[in-house]
Amino acid sequence: MNFSKNHSYIFIIIMINMFFCSPVKSQITIGSQNAPQKFSILELISQEGGLRLPQLTTAERDSLNIEGLTDPDTVKAAKGLVIFNIDTGCLEFWSGDKWISLCSSVTPVLVVSPDSLTFDATGEPAQNVTVVTNIPAGWTVTSKPDWITATPMSGIGNSLSITADPNDDTNSRSDIIIVTAGALSDTITVTQLEMVTLSGDGSNTNPYIICSPQQLDAVRDEPDAYYQLCGNIDLTAYLAPGGEGYAKWGVNGWMPIGNSTTPFTGAIDGAGYTISGLRISRAGTNEIGLFGVLFNSGTVKNLTLNITNNITNSTGTYVGGLAGRLSGASTISNCSVTGSGTISGGSYIGGVAGQINNASAVTGCYSSVNISGSNSVGGLAGWVGETGRGYGAITNCYATGSVTGGGSNIGGLVGQLYNGIIDSCYVTGAVSGTGSGSTDVVGGIAGRITLASCRVSNCVALNPSVSTAYGATVGRVAGILTNGTLNNNWGANMTVNTGSGPKSPLANTGDGLDGADATTLYNSATWWTTASPDGPGWDSAIWNFVSGQLPTLK
Repeated sequence: MNFSKNHSYIFIIIMINMFFCSPVKSQITIGSQNAPQKFSILELISQEGGLRLPQLTTAERDSLNIEGLTDPDTVKAAKGLVIFNIDTGCLEFWSGDKWISLCSSVTPVLVVSPDSLTFDATGEPAQNVTVVTNIPAGWTVTSKPDWITATPMSGIGNSLSITADPNDDTNSRSDIIIVTAGALSDTITVTQLEMVTLSGDGSNTNPYIICSPQQLDAVRDEPDAYYQLCGNIDLTAYLAPGGEGYAKWGVNGWMPIGNSTTPFTGAIDGAGYTISGLRISRAGTNEIGLFGVLFNSGTVKNLTLNITNNITNSTGTYVGGLAGRLSGASTISNCSVTGSGTISGGSYIGGVAGQINNASAVTGCYSSVNISGSNSVGGLAGWVGETGRGYGAITNCYATGSVTGGGSNIGGLVGQLYNGIIDSCYVTGAVSGTGSGSTDVVGGIAGRITLASCRVSNCVALNPSVSTAYGATVGRVAGILTNGTLNNNWGANMTVNTGSGPKSPLANTGDGLDGADATTLYNSATWWTTASPDGPGWDSAIWNFVSGQLPTLK
């Protein structure tokens, strides 16, 4: 018998006949005009739908109690019974003594990732968990602590958002979230850090006291307060796997305190102590350092930062050891950046700060770490001053690390002095421009000096070498002077290489790109305090001078 799907009344009669008349030996095709195959009793032909079998959970399947059948004819008749198990997502048939899955090669799966989360005391921000399962009914959060919110509590999709209530306790807390799918379950360990308490009230006269990595990390919670270190702080274990900082900030290391949206506007006094173990690797992220942005008179003073790991943002901008950027009359004073680590990035890269502008200043500081980047790269600061944002200043500072730049404006102290001053500073590190363009500008003190308001004075370039791979814009003191003033600067005997060979002749004048020659002079302690034009005329109240040694800051 043949009939098409539009003859529904015939189908109904046939189905009644199949179930209530015995035996039925007809061959039937549904959904096609073609005759059924000789070996078929029933053929369902469709490009629009399928045959839906009974859908049971494992518990519902077991409640059929087929295992308890005793009548031989009934036991025989039950063989081959087929269902769709919605817990496992598989077709199953009864073999006579057990249920056998027809998709036994497909293993039920439930995986949550990540399987552990750590929140700070505020409980923010929300963190996302990916839930992967092949169970058709999806997954459900079946257990969680009451201080955790999970959204949604169940679903077929793979996104689960977790938030934590604020933790006002001085102890951390930890628990698990249980996610189930069918007969499977997986867990997420959730940990929330304790509330960090600080002595003091954060005022100028009674600053918060910082004694631990946790307390230093909490500075970001009140970026306008006053702080003071009570001792050395080592961030190594805090930022390593298993540490609280690693759980908080992840493999990329320390999250800088303050950014362009919420800058650090307070003050921190290192009191002569050292912060060590800082590690930052945030590719493409801007404003990188112990602090991201200092603004509105933000202050860092009397602090040593010792880095044995690297500080880098790969291709990003504004990278410095202590701060990515200073603006709004902010200052860094009597500080140093030391250690075997390197500081690197894209543009505006410096040992102490990436950029200094808008009446901000760095004074009485030094850097001994190696620096590398692309454009505007300097041993102490990458860029000083900016149009529309005011000047910047660097005074009584020095840098001893090597500086390498693959683009333009590379300097031993400052990559580009755009709008500001450099006074009473010296440099001892090799400076190398490795770029291949005509804008490759390299100087022992400053790479490029731009505006008429700029001034470099009373500085001493003691670099072993200053070189560029391309062009001739290289100088012992400065690579190029577009505008501004060079006054009473000095340089010692060094290798000065252009892209085509040694620079010759050197302009050995205090007001020129190469400075006056100090090769036979700088080893004398009295020369450093001798006034212009016979010496740099430095202040003995700021510097220590010993013959045969380079000056050090008091």
